Amino acid sequence: MHALRRATAPLRRGMRVQLRRMVQASKVNLDRMVEVLLRRLVRLMEEAVREQSRLQRQRQVWRHQKAKAMQQARAAAARQRKAAEQAAAARMKQLSREMAATAKVNAEVAKRKDKIERATKAAKQLKATKESKAQMAKRRAQEKLFAAKMKAKAKAADLKAAISQAKFRRLMAENLAREREGKKMARQMKAAVRACGSRNPFTLYYTVRQCRAQVRASLPSERMKTAADEWRRMTDCEKAQYREMAAKNKAKYEIVKAAQKKRAPTTYGLFVKEHFANAYNEAIQVTPHRGEAFAMSIRRVAAKYHAQKER
Repeated sequence: MHALRRATAPLRRGMRVQLRRMVQASKVNLDRMVEVLLRRLVRLMEEAVREQSRLQRQRQVWRHQKAKAMQQARAAAARQRKAAEQAAAARMKQLSREMAATAKVNAEVAKRKDKIERATKAAKQLKATKESKAQMAKRRAQEKLFAAKMKAKAKAADLKAAISQAKFRRLMAENLAREREGKKMARQMKAAVRACGSRNPFTLYYTVRQCRAQVRASLPSERMKTAADEWRRMTDCEKAQYREMAAKNKAKYEIVKAAQKKRAPTTYGLFVKEHFANAYNEAIQVTPHRGEAFAMSIRRVAAKYHAQKER
């Protein structure tokens, strides 16, 4: 090792010397580059100062031009305003003269109209005096005949309204009886369905389990949770009796459901069925939207039904 070091000592010394020279050269180059950059920076700053002064002079010129243009615009606007005021004053004078002439013409027209009306009235009075007694009698007879016809039409309309009102009341009485019968049948149906019992095996199990005293003391949610856990742990053999009970209750429910009669229609339902078509045709002519027409017709039919019901 020592021999190797001694042999490579000159080479190492030469490399050290070369490295020192390279470092010194790089320092000199770095100083030169810094000096060049500083000179460029000074030139750029001088150019920036010159550009700034040029821009300031340009801004002053622009401000002077803008102030001059604003002054000219204000003077032009003042001249235009003065001209407009003069034109408005001239127009007002002309309008006042025209209004005076119009008022004069209207006064003349009113005088002529009054004169024509007085002449027409005098002509009518003269014509009335010239009519014969036979014509007056004929006219009175025609007026009496017209009054008698109108009175007969009014009586017929009243009779028709009374007949329709009596028919409506009879229909309402019949439908009220059907409604009472339908409600009674619905109550009977509900009672029969309730008597059939539950059609769910778990509900039957929960009902039987609720009869125990120790379970009834807990909360409903806890009872339901405990019963559900027990139902999941039960085998099919243990669930079989509840399923048989549910099947029997379902068979009873089907028998009761099949024996159920259709409920009678209400008075309002029959009234809507009779008058809805005409109300919808009238509403569709008012608005093109079907939804709005439907709602409008329903409101009209309901108002008509309540009006007839209050009579």
